[in-house]
Amino acid sequence: MEVIKHPKRTSAIPLLSPSPRTFAFKSFIYSDLTREYTDNSFNKEILKKDLQAKRLQKLRNDYEIASIKVQKASSLHQKLVNHLTSVHSYQTQLCDSTVKLECMNKSAITIQKAVRGYLVRKNVEEVLTM
Repeated sequence: MEVIKHPKRTSAIPLLSPSPRTFAFKSFIYSDLTREYTDNSFNKEILKKDLQAKRLQKLRNDYEIASIKVQKASSLHQKLVNHLTSVHSYQTQLCDSTVKLECMNKSAITIQKAVRGYLVRKNVEEVLTM
């Protein structure tokens, strides 16, 4: 029994009897194996292209997700900027009102000093004239 091994394949194909037709049979077997190997190579190329297509699609999906996250982040950033602007304006108004309140308190204290001083001097003069 003769065994034919294809250099690209590990399996062996036994031939039943050596005969004059063996050469033709061998060439048929080899052509069949070569065709099968070529078909496998073609299938591998198809699988490789499919894998590349899947990777490309995954990259596209990741890009879309990342772009959505960037848009959300930029909108959150804009909201934060708007919020900080409004907080700053409120602080400015609060400072203005605080300054006004402090100024009014100082003015009231000055008026009270003047009035109390006048009243004390008036009482002292009355006590001295008596």
